[in-house]
Amino acid sequence: MTNFRDFLIGALCIVIIALLVFPKKDKPKVETQEVQTENIYTVNDRIRDIQIDKDYDLAKQVTWELPTEVLKDVLLNVGADASYFDIIQEYEHNINKYVKHAIENKIELPKLNVDSLSLNVTPKRSFTNDSIK
Repeated sequence: MTNFRDFLIGALCIVIIALLVFPKKDKPKVETQEVQTENIYTVNDRIRDIQIDKDYDLAKQVTWELPTEVLKDVLLNVGADASYFDIIQEYEHNINKYVKHAIENKIELPKLNVDSLSLNVTPKRSFTNDSIK
């Protein structure tokens, strides 16, 4: 039995020495490279932003020209947090309703200049009623 035990101890020593001398080779590491993309602000982007600003200013001006009672009715339909664009769109889509209301209440409606306003185009930037650049 001692020969067997000595054999096992010897074999175990050889395995331990082999593991120490010949360590397990690691798989080669694959290096990943992060690519950072820059947001390049082009002339066309600036022109688009200027058009959005112009549309926003025009929508704001048109909203201010609405009589208070008509504006109140529009806001009751679209909500108090509606943007100037939402207010003008609601007014334009239901203009007959608001004109009828104005006539019934003897309210003079101004001629609104919304011809150059891009109401069908959603602005690429979002505006709130309080933010003006």
